[in-house]
Amino acid sequence: MRRSFAIRGFVVGFSGNKVYCLHIYAMQAIEVPFSNQLYQYIENKDYQKAYDLACLGVTSEDWQILAKDAIANLECEIAKKAFARYKDYRSLQLVHEIKVSLIVVVHAGGVSIHEGLFLQEMMAANEPEYIVRAHVLCYEGKFQEAAALYRANGDDNRAMQLFTDLRMFDEAQEVMASASGETQRMLMRKRADWARNSNQPKIAAEMLISSGDLDKAVQLITENDWMDL
Repeated sequence: MRRSFAIRGFVVGFSGNKVYCLHIYAMQAIEVPFSNQLYQYIENKDYQKAYDLACLGVTSEDWQILAKDAIANLECEIAKKAFARYKDYRSLQLVHEIKVSLIVVVHAGGVSIHEGLFLQEMMAANEPEYIVRAHVLCYEGKFQEAAALYRANGDDNRAMQLFTDLRMFDEAQEVMASASGETQRMLMRKRADWARNSNQPKIAAEMLISSGDLDKAVQLITENDWMDL
């Protein structure tokens, strides 16, 4: 996109995103915004050009947009430098985790990032890239989007695990609506454990009954002397 500026005087130089104009005896510095061009590069996934342009002078918000879009597309080097520009050290740690977790696979035609591995979770080496992307979404607090990404890749179990870990049982139940009976019983057991740990034994007993764990339910009922559950 080409922009026009009405200025008085003569352009005598520039530095970064500032153009210096001389009018009679007065020197004027005019700041040229690069945001529109930056967003075009980001939209086209041309992160190196976006970074080079940003280095000429953009706002902290622009750096943040570049960094988050880059890490969402696993452009770790650009993301790292962009996060560093506005001193987001928490996100820099995320970049580090992802970088050490990526497996570089050598093909006949060259080297490419092929599959993701989270070493701290000891995942198998054939886990696909969407797991890394979902991890990024979770790091940003976008849990619903992460679950949707899991489900879009046919990984309902990870979506359910995410929701149960967050105690979002209604969302987990929705994911598991078409799951097997055993999977649904597993969800009930997790919900029962949470209720017990949250000092809600009556709800825990109801969940145990729903999951078919009658022995545990009876034990809990007996411990609390309930007669009308």
